[in-house]
Amino acid sequence: MTTTTLRVLDDPLKEAIRKAFTSLRESLPGFQPRRSQNLMIGVASRALGTPGGRAIVEAPTGTGKSMAYLTPALPIALAHNRKVVISTATIALQEQVFTRDMPNFLKATGLTAKVALAKGRNRYACPARMLDLTTHRQSGQEAMFEDMEVAAWTRPPQQGEGQTVETLFKALD
Repeated sequence: MTTTTLRVLDDPLKEAIRKAFTSLRESLPGFQPRRSQNLMIGVASRALGTPGGRAIVEAPTGTGKSMAYLTPALPIALAHNRKVVISTATIALQEQVFTRDMPNFLKATGLTAKVALAKGRNRYACPARMLDLTTHRQSGQEAMFEDMEVAAWTRPPQQGEGQTVETLFKALD
């Protein structure tokens, strides 16, 4: 039987969060703490450090949201041997968090964490998706829907694109 420890925002954990923020402030050139960022750190700390805790935080561009949620998330996850999943609304933000914000945060704070990037299904070329994009559908139920090859594209395919996808699809065999 596996037991899990309840998340508790105790004094040592609060101190670890403060230490992470202080390290950020001192280590990142040009780092400017903002009132809204401090508020987000507090909200995220309480939500992540409380069993069943929840929070919704919205802030404008340039507020420092990434650092605001990473500051409590990593110390809390490390203290409780838990994983953190960060989901973003855009691929550009996903790339920013993974390639810039997370490495900068880890370097500045001295914290160590294993980091992985999980891309959504629209970022992969899987056989089923490639089949959906090919221009020649010969079998089964696909034949019932003649316009299906265009419907799978987010726009009408350009000259040769369908053939390129079909060539790649056949190369999987």
